[in-house]
Amino acid sequence: AATQDSRTFIKDTVLPTVAITAPAANAYVTSANMASFTISGTCSENGQNVVLSGAASATVACASNAWTTNVDFSASGQGNLTVNANHSDAAGNAATQDSRTFIKDTVIPTVAITSPAANSYVTSANMASFTVSGTCSENGQNVVLSGAASATIACASNAWTTNLNLS
Repeated sequence: AATQDSRTFIKDTVLPTVAITAPAANAYVTSANMASFTISGTCSENGQNVVLSGAASATVACASNAWTTNVDFSASGQGNLTVNANHSDAAGNAATQDSRTFIKDTVIPTVAITSPAANSYVTSANMASFTVSGTCSENGQNVVLSGAASATIACASNAWTTNLNLS
């Protein structure tokens, strides 16, 4: 009779999990944080790597069911930046990929008064409704005027206009 042999195998059919939890979706990448933008999340396989790909890449170990890393978006273009998180267990089972999109905006907004011309006169005929207008670069954001009169106007189609009461 043959000598008997035995082996033990590990059955692992449970998929690991990974998630990006911070910062929130559509968080802004700015001039101040683009070189060291912190991303963090959860993971299920301690000791196994979480691999980030997409607009930035990094590899960080899962520890205490969490991970955190800083990525550099300096070379990335303006606009939407999507990062993907992947995680596998020791058996090679892959987690469902998680993704999060951030918005890179490092361009300083502009605003200008284009009308009326400098040193225009405020008269008794126009002081109750003195029209001021200009240009702006951030549609949907407010242009705030202050001084002898004040107003808050939304930038639309890269322009703004309002009537000030200078009475």
